[in-house]
Amino acid sequence: MEVVVGIFVLLTALVLFYLLLKWMLKGIKSMFSPKSNYEHKESIFDAPQKRASPQNIKPRKKLAIGRWYGPEERVTVGDYIISDGMVYVGSRFPRSVDGYSMSSCLIDPTKRTRASSPDLPRDEMGYWPHYSEITPDARGGYLKWLSTGRTDINANIGLVFLFFYGIERRLFGGLDDDKPGADEQKKLTDEVQRLLTIYGENASFSRYAHQLLNTAWLVYERSESLPNNLDTSQSHNEMIIKYLVAEHCGKGRPIPVDLAIAWLHQHPERRLRTPARRCPKEFAQLFRQLYATRHGDGMIVKPNKRKLELVYTFAGSSYGGANLTFSSEDLPDPFLLTGPFRKLQAIADEATDQLDAYSRYIGKKDNDPASMDSKALLPRLLMRQDPHLIEVQQQLDGFMGNKSNHGLLSVKELYRMLGQTAPAKITKKEAITLAELIEKLGYGVAPDMRYHKPRIDPQGGIVIFQKGHGVDFHPSAEFDMMGAILRLGALIAQIDEVKFEEEVLLQSVVQDDRELTGIEKDSLAALLHWMLCSPQSTAGIKQKLAVLSEDERETISHILIAVAHADGHIDPSEIKQLEKLYTTLGLDKSQVTGDLHAYAAHNAPSGEAGLVTVATKIPELPHTIPKSQPKRRGFQINEELLKLREQETHQVKDVLAEIFTEEEEEPVVDTVTNSDVKTVSPLAQLDEAHRSLFETLITKETWERDALHALCEPMKLFVDGAMETINEWAYDQVNAPVIEDGEPVFIDIELAKEIVKA
Repeated sequence: MEVVVGIFVLLTALVLFYLLLKWMLKGIKSMFSPKSNYEHKESIFDAPQKRASPQNIKPRKKLAIGRWYGPEERVTVGDYIISDGMVYVGSRFPRSVDGYSMSSCLIDPTKRTRASSPDLPRDEMGYWPHYSEITPDARGGYLKWLSTGRTDINANIGLVFLFFYGIERRLFGGLDDDKPGADEQKKLTDEVQRLLTIYGENASFSRYAHQLLNTAWLVYERSESLPNNLDTSQSHNEMIIKYLVAEHCGKGRPIPVDLAIAWLHQHPERRLRTPARRCPKEFAQLFRQLYATRHGDGMIVKPNKRKLELVYTFAGSSYGGANLTFSSEDLPDPFLLTGPFRKLQAIADEATDQLDAYSRYIGKKDNDPASMDSKALLPRLLMRQDPHLIEVQQQLDGFMGNKSNHGLLSVKELYRMLGQTAPAKITKKEAITLAELIEKLGYGVAPDMRYHKPRIDPQGGIVIFQKGHGVDFHPSAEFDMMGAILRLGALIAQIDEVKFEEEVLLQSVVQDDRELTGIEKDSLAALLHWMLCSPQSTAGIKQKLAVLSEDERETISHILIAVAHADGHIDPSEIKQLEKLYTTLGLDKSQVTGDLHAYAAHNAPSGEAGLVTVATKIPELPHTIPKSQPKRRGFQINEELLKLREQETHQVKDVLAEIFTEEEEEPVVDTVTNSDVKTVSPLAQLDEAHRSLFETLITKETWERDALHALCEPMKLFVDGAMETINEWAYDQVNAPVIEDGEPVFIDIELAKEIVKA
């Protein structure tokens, strides 16, 4: 015990001796040094300068408290003048929310800056920028961006967020003594809207900016209708949509169509396929019409028990998770109901199906959405809303106004109505496109290559007829046979000037045929009118008729005789043409005169001899009617048509159906051999990092942002920048994005596969 006490005493003595020695040395040093009464510490941010003399040193100022400069206030920070305010300037905030100062937006004039451009490197600002913590270059770039009107499209998005944090604090922070009035609030939200027009392509900024505008509407405006400038297709506008849907449900009011489609867009379980995203305008128009058809003024949704709660989370990290919560005991939360959403999704699916063909067409490069080909693929409901097509329909209505069922229009005039120039040659595809377009406007065309087969002559005419072929028209065998007979009849009628009686006879053949439907009769009547007004030829007929039996060919010849005799007058030229057709049919041309007499005798009125009048327009008639002919049986045209229908082999119908078939167009021969063609995948346009990220993303439909950060980090990519790059690439391929930013991030796998296979 005594040893321990002794050691303690010794140590105490040594400590006291050391302190005494140090005091003595300090006193000796002061005797040989100049006297001073201040201490100076040079900041590492101060510019190099000479040390000031003691008498010029001023007392250190307290840090200035940050204050808000409104939209019309001018503030100077260093060498930069910010003429329209909307920023916080100062060194500190006096108060905080939940222990956080919300000071990331505060422009501290004491911080060093260096002149720089707002176009800073992507990683210069960090993910959650803070003015006091960014580099002097970044602060210089920020102040320059503020002082030059905040319009530089190449500015680092972190600068935009720094400014955005200030507006966010002013509107919702709850730390300022004075609150913005209605005029200031509008100017602040208008500024956010303006920034969206410049920087809205950045998915992260777009999301936060829309959420701020949503919340500002709830806090400061809050009405019972959608804001005029609200893009309801944006998935970041759910706060307003949820509130308005809850309002309508809670009060038992029908959901109007604009709110219904907004509900669909904001619902987390929505399934909008490629056509809906590639053609948003057309999709919305079609959805509205289908919704009105099913629900009239709107569906009524019974309120559920779960109450509405809306939460706004601040964008800046210095807010420490602070948020605004809006809850109501009076309003339900209908977004949790599955029944109403399923009804909306069913309408969306139907609209998407109708848009599929149009979407695929305009999704291909170089296809113009305003072209005739594109418009012909639009759903019928949308065509009636297209301003240009409405004008075309009005012109067609005017043209058909004084016509009973059909009228002849020049092909050039029809193309002029469509705002185009008629091509030198109309291909089969172009003819079908034209027919489909006119069909959706409520009319039909003849010839229609889908059903009639003859080609359209760009220098000729085309017949427009009322109502058209309608939906799902499938011509019968009788329709095809009758079309061929009308062509043969037109050949006879056109030998000389077409007679009224000839057209009446052929039209009666169509109208008296009980095997034809009403639409088929209208179509054939229009076709006949076109054939009688357009030169017909016998090209290709002989080879096709050669396979018919003798009885079948004779039956057809009798029909031709009936047409030629329709006006009771036979010209020599008609006899010549009949003889040619008889030869084509494989019959003896000398039978023509006998058949003419037989038909005349059988169909002559009672008491008349039934002789045929042959015109003598030329001095020497090369064809005379013999005085003595083998007696031939009489016949009528209806009897001959009946015989054709009753042929046992049905071969005659098949042959007649093919009479109109033109020679197939020769395929375009590509002079480049297969070995010279190199297929380049669209993926080759992405660099290795983005291509690897894309291939990983399309393995599933949804990704959490944390998982995306984990994917991008080893590739040295920023999530927002990478998504923007991939979406820009997708727009170049199919005019639509493959990534939809949100919580979670949605990947359009169907569209991605379409791009890769292109």
